[in-house]
Amino acid sequence: MRGRSILFVAVASAGFASLSFADYDVSPKVQAGVIKTNAYFDAEEFEVNNVAVFGYSFGEDVLLPPNQLQDPGFHPLPGSGFAEASQIGLDAQSVLQFWNGAGAISFAPAAAGTSLGYAFGSSNASVNGTTIPATDVLIGPVDAFGELDDHLETEITLSAAAGVYLFSAKVNSTTSGIVPSDDIYVLFNYGVDESVLDQAVEFARDTFAPDTVVPVVPEPATLGLLTIALSVTGRRKTRVTS
Repeated sequence: MRGRSILFVAVASAGFASLSFADYDVSPKVQAGVIKTNAYFDAEEFEVNNVAVFGYSFGEDVLLPPNQLQDPGFHPLPGSGFAEASQIGLDAQSVLQFWNGAGAISFAPAAAGTSLGYAFGSSNASVNGTTIPATDVLIGPVDAFGELDDHLETEITLSAAAGVYLFSAKVNSTTSGIVPSDDIYVLFNYGVDESVLDQAVEFARDTFAPDTVVPVVPEPATLGLLTIALSVTGRRKTRVTS
């Protein structure tokens, strides 16, 4: 799953077309020795800074069983600050939380018998309503430019109740001397409307990470207009500074 843009501020202020939520990759970057988490839209090829909440939906890939998906994705960009051949780690910080998608949003530990497993190759972990994984899942390695683009294999108990599931985690690295990120919040829609996930993502941001951004991505027509506008702006800047 991919998606969401930093350019939404420019679009909104210009009064362009409507905006919509979309999925996006986790894009970590090292700043002053600390990992900061951003969002990256693979299809649109742009990044949104200061993002801590990431939402995904089971059942969107018809080639996979309904309780499996290939998300979240991790995409540190060139110049990310991670050492070549190092790996990115996902370190769970909470038990698995659940909201059934009805009424006021209220998360509570997932029911007994429900678990969410996630893996990259042989590195794997599983979180449920009572247990926090003791091991990180490692993704990568990072290439010589500090980039990778890999996705976890995630699976939830097939008989799990329909609703939104959430757990918090830190992003870390095998690069020595780097401080892990603040908590990020990963949400999964299992069998409810996409608008319910959108509500939960906004709730998680407002409740757990109020100083961060929930990105949106412009519709295709808006992106086209924005590209033209930025192109014109760039040409104007060239004439002024030459």
